This record gives sequence, C-alpha cells and structure tokens, in this order.
Amino acid sequence: MLLCALVVKQPRLRMPGPDSRRGAIRIAGLAFVILVLDQLTKFLVSSNFQVGQSLPAEGFLRLTYVQNTGAAFGIFDGNTFVLAIVSGIALVLLGIFSFNLHRLPFGDTIIAHVALGLMIGGALGNLIDRLVLGYVVDFIDIGPWPVFNLADSAVVVGVGILVYLLLFGDYGENSSYGKTDC
Repeated sequence: MLLCALVVKQPRLRMPGPDSRRGAIRIAGLAFVILVLDQLTKFLVSSNFQVGQSLPAEGFLRLTYVQNTGAAFGIFDGNTFVLAIVSGIALVLLGIFSFNLHRLPFGDTIIAHVALGLMIGGALGNLIDRLVLGYVVDFIDIGPWPVFNLADSAVVVGVGILVYLLLFGDYGENSSYGKTDC
C-alpha cells in the first residue's frame, strides 16, 4: 500500500477500438467541413472585393479583404515559404496526435474530436492559401483586432478547447484516468 501511495498515478494504456475509429471519422469529417467553408468564404471575398476594400466602409464589424503574407497579427510578414513549412509540420504533428488521442483520458470524447477537427481543418485551409496563392486571404474585421478568416477562428477555438481539456477536463467517474490496481 505504501509503495502504491508513493507511485505517481498514471492513466492506463488504452488501445484503439471502435470509438477511436468513430473519432477519426469525426475529426476528418469536421476538418473537411471547415476546409470547404474556409475556402468557399475566401473565394467569395477575393472574387467580389478589391484588396483593402471593406463592407461596410466603417464600423465595428466589417468584411475587409486582406492578403496576408505573414502569420497571425501580421508577424513574420513576407515569410510565406517558412510559414508553409511550419504549417506542414504542425499538420503532421496534429495527425500523430490524432492517431494517439485514444491514449489520453479524454481521447474518445466528442469534444476532443471537435477540437482536433477544427485545428486540422483550419491549418489545412491556410496552408492551401499559402501554397496556391502565396498569401492567406483574411476578411473578418472586428474592431481593434487584426483581420482574420474562418480557418484562423477554427484553429483558435480548437486550441482553446484542447487547452481546456488538458488543464481542467473532467474525465468522469468511470474514467480509468488516475486509477490504480492497488
């Protein structure tokens, strides 16, 4: 008993099962939906607006067509190639994380699948822009914040959900997380 109390409790290793396959389908499905919506909205904006044009011309919430060659908030401006490589690496890491998600205590939850689907779909949307256009189309212009797009929103919301799960996730009474056979 004393030895058991001294050992740091770790989650049991969980093997992928039917829930993991369903999770992969959810992640891929949501990533696809985000990607299609992102590319569609960017196409509509770039086809109907001139660069720098806003609708309405003034106000707190506007559509403003911007060609962003940098990252979020205008940092790394003009580094499209480097950002494309970083985005590709991030997507590979997200893929690896997705395939190992079942090992986490919250791995088979719908909310974890939503988080990864949002992040993957958003990252793919901006990567496609960088590779095809040489810049990312941004158009959502809210007050003092830099102009962004649907892909940016999806990534931020997905990261927020994942951080919440990692820090504060309630893994339920029946979860194997933290239980031992002692």
